[in-house]
Amino acid sequence: MELLQRLLYTALSAASIIYFIVKASLSHWKRRGILHEKPRFLVGNLGGVGGKRHISAVLEQLYEKYKGQAPFIGCYAYLKPMVLILDLDLVRNVLITHSEYFKERGVFGNALHDPLSANLLQQDGSDWQRLNTVVCPAFAQDNISQMLPTLEKAASTMHRSLSQTAEDNAVPINNLVNCYNIDVISTLAFDISGKTLLNSGTE
Repeated sequence: MELLQRLLYTALSAASIIYFIVKASLSHWKRRGILHEKPRFLVGNLGGVGGKRHISAVLEQLYEKYKGQAPFIGCYAYLKPMVLILDLDLVRNVLITHSEYFKERGVFGNALHDPLSANLLQQDGSDWQRLNTVVCPAFAQDNISQMLPTLEKAASTMHRSLSQTAEDNAVPINNLVNCYNIDVISTLAFDISGKTLLNSGTE
């Protein structure tokens, strides 16, 4: 009986400690007086993510709810506090002007086992800085101005392809988007016109 009581007290103590740690983690923004979305126990503001909801839908919902109220808000990725920036000038400060101070993305990336995660949005630290130095010149205003006619041409072809496909009342969106991406990448990166939008069987 005494052993059972000890086990019960130990379990209650552990549960109480875990509860207070979670509550303390989820009151990070409240303690600092920063506008934030009220979190749910354990899941924070990401309830349903990975199941029925995508994280982009959650962030868009938060953006729509708080835009114009503050330059940024606090929210929680499970127990981890994070910031959602709402102001365009602040976004520019973080991503461009003072990017050297914001190298941590807080997103999973494993270049060794998942090479597609080795992108600018998912890399951290020195890996991000190196990739940023390589990629940034490609998005200079002059380069984007030169890309625009190609993108408009691909969009026009996509519109034609969509019009032809829509006559059957069934539009295979995945195929359409894949063909559009292939056409844009092949034209911009390799200067090869794949024309997959009009002929999905092309090599």
